[in-house]
Amino acid sequence: MPPKKSAPPPASPKGQGAPARGGRWRRAFRRLVRVLSAVALALVIVWATLMALWAFVPPVSTLMAARYLTFRAVDRRWLPLERFSPGLVASVLASEDSQFCRHSGVDFDQLRTVIAHPGKDGPRR
Repeated sequence: MPPKKSAPPPASPKGQGAPARGGRWRRAFRRLVRVLSAVALALVIVWATLMALWAFVPPVSTLMAARYLTFRAVDRRWLPLERFSPGLVASVLASEDSQFCRHSGVDFDQLRTVIAHPGKDGPRR
């Protein structure tokens, strides 16, 4: 009895027997895109959650966060503006950055000046 011939391997979609060149890189790239998409989605969810939370809970400043981390008390009572003296309100407004609309929230020129000339007891502001 003659030996049976085995069937030839099925042809790939492109008609080649071997996988396409760079297939491993394509799979790695697809995996990277999936991971980055998952990370981006997670960041969007965190951002949306914080936005919804801040509608009901006032945000924490960095000074308040430092006090929380060092287990010190934080007073978060909200008071109406009328409870403060007009002089205090005027002095806070006067102390604000007059160049605020001309930079992106941080005046790096002034920050460099403060760092370059700190004074004998440290930065003045």
